[in-house]
Parts: sequence; structure tokens; C-alpha cells
Amino acid sequence: MFAAAALPMKPSIQASLFDDPTQPSSASDLLQIDQGPTTLSPAQRSFNRLTQQLARARLLLEQWTQTQQRIGERVLAEMAPDTELLFALQRQLIDQLDLLLTHPPAGLKLTRRKRDALIEFLLLRIEDSAGEGEDEALEDLYRHYSGIGLKDRRQMDQDLELQFAEHVASELYGDEVVADHSAASAEELWRHVQECVDDRNQADQREREARAAERKTRRRPSAAELQREQARQAASASLREIYRRLVSTLHPDRESDPEQRNRKTGLMKQINKAYQDNDLLTLLTLQIEVEQINASTLAALPTERLQHYNQVLREQLRTLQDELSARARQLEDQLGAHHREHVREPRDATRLFERQLKDLRQLLGQFKSTLAALANPHLRSAEIDAIAAAMSRR
Repeated sequence: MFAAAALPMKPSIQASLFDDPTQPSSASDLLQIDQGPTTLSPAQRSFNRLTQQLARARLLLEQWTQTQQRIGERVLAEMAPDTELLFALQRQLIDQLDLLLTHPPAGLKLTRRKRDALIEFLLLRIEDSAGEGEDEALEDLYRHYSGIGLKDRRQMDQDLELQFAEHVASELYGDEVVADHSAASAEELWRHVQECVDDRNQADQREREARAAERKTRRRPSAAELQREQARQAASASLREIYRRLVSTLHPDRESDPEQRNRKTGLMKQINKAYQDNDLLTLLTLQIEVEQINASTLAALPTERLQHYNQVLREQLRTLQDELSARARQLEDQLGAHHREHVREPRDATRLFERQLKDLRQLLGQFKSTLAALANPHLRSAEIDAIAAAMSRR
């Protein structure tokens, strides 16, 4: 077995250890087992593959973090000002359309079709511009041209959406999920349905676990189950052993030099976090940095000990992959991705943001062009015809 006491202990700590106490250097390079001409065992090949996969996943997580930060900064610096300008232009267009309808300039002949199209276009602009806030002027204007208040219109649309959602939910999940619900909107209903489905799934899971536990009490654990539990305990013990050895070397209370004590205090925070997170990759990298182990030590590890390490590394990789998936979903939600738009890599999020920003700026250009055309006597009629054609297609 791998004996901790047999490892060489050097009192000096490499200077590189303190270069950046939050980022161990090149973990995938430091932790590669190289037997030279000798063929690696399956456990050694698995160890090399897992450390490389973890290093790549960590790099990808850092890319996600940087991408999310950059997009957040650009939303504030570019998207938010353009969105504010868009609302201002929409409000100008609303006032301009209202003026054309109530006081058409000399020479402008509005047929019934054109007038209806301008009113429809105006109502759409009010719906877009009002958002969720209160604006009595827009509310009155909407009522004047539609005969119904904007709030009432939204309530009617919301009721229709809710009725459709009730029908779909009932067809998909059964009448009981929509019975006696208190949702006031389709969105609230789907949250209610999701809670019902989750409760149902959890109840089914508890029932399955109860039956499994009952069956388990009636029989002895299988050899495979015992082996897996022993492997889990051994993996945990291996992690704990590495942690203790690092603490014994790097504990700041054993350091007399104030500067080194402060540095070791920072390292201890990193070690403690790595141990709490079952971050074997960081702990092993630190062991190499302080020369508790080296490439020869890794190559000489017994197969059983290496298998314990591999089990911890696999679990660590699964956790990291789950976090990567969560980051992708988070950015999808942040960017309001369409159901067909999937953010699988950081560059996908950047491309989606760039496209949304481009669309926003194109829309700004269209509003500016429409405002200018409606204000120009030579272009006004053609612009009204274009609006009428667009409303007809809609």
C-alpha cells in the first residue's frame, strides 16, 4: 500500500507555490503519469484522462465566468442605453401617429384602410412602449383608439393564454393538475403545474426508495454493493490523508516568519475549500508543489490507491460538468434565448448577444427612418402605404 511516511518531506517550499495561491499551475501537466517506454496500466490511463478532462472543464468554467461578466458589462454599456433610446423613439412615434390621425397635414388623404392601419400600428407601439409600468397618458390614448383600456386588453389576452394553458396542461398531465388552481396567468399556471409534477415525481421516488429500502432490509448486501461502499470509504480516506499531510506542512501556526505565515494562511483557505469540495485535483497539485509527491511517486502508486483517486476524480468531474450545464442555462435565461437557441459554449452566448444587439440597433434604425419619413411631406404617403401593407400582412 501507499505509505505516507515513506514520502520524502522537504522543509523548503517552492517559490512558485506562492505566485498565485488561488490557482495551482497546470494541474493536467503536473499530474500526468509517464512511464516512458513502459505501457501504462488501465488505472494510470484513467488517471491521466480524468486529470486532463478536469483541467479542460476548469478552463471552460473560467471562460463561462469571463463571458458572463463581459456580457453583463456590455448589457449595461450598450444594450441598456440603446433600449432606453428605443423607448424614447417609440414614444415620439406614438405622438407623431396620434398627431397625423387627429390633425392630418394639408394634402394628406387617409382612406379608411390607411387610417385603420395607422391606428393598429399606433396601438402596437403603445403596447410595446407601456411595458408593465403605469402610464395614464398611454392608457387614455389606447382607450381612445381601441375603445378598451390597455389593462383590460392585457387582461383579456392573459385570460385567453390561461385558458389555452389549462387545456394543454390538462391534456399533458391530467385534469387533477389544473383543478382548483389559483393561477392568474399562464406563467403562474405552468409554475403550479411544475410544482404538482415535481411533487408527484418526489412522491413516486419516495415510494420507490421505501420499497427498495424494504427489500434491502430483507436481504444481505451483495458483494458488488459491499465493494462499492468499501471503495467509496477508501476514496474518502485517501482524500482525507492528502488533506492532513498538506495541513501538517502548510499550517501557518508552525511558521515563524510573518510574511510566510500570511501566505500559508491563504493557502490553508484554498486547501480547506478543496477538501470541502472533494477537489482532489487541487490537493494533488499542491502536494507536487510542496514536493510531498512527484511524477515518480504517482507512477509508483498501487493500483488500488489509484482506483480510489480515480473514483474521486470522476465524482469531481461530474460535479463540474453539472456546474457548466447550469452556467449555460443561466446565460440562456439571462439572454432570453428562444426555445430553438441553445447556449452550449461561451462563444454561443457571445454570438447570441451580438445578434440581439444587432437586431436592437436595426430596430432603432427602422424607428428613426419611420419618424423621419412621416415628418417629410415627400416621403409621408409612401411610408403610410408601407405601414398599411405591413399591418395587412400581420
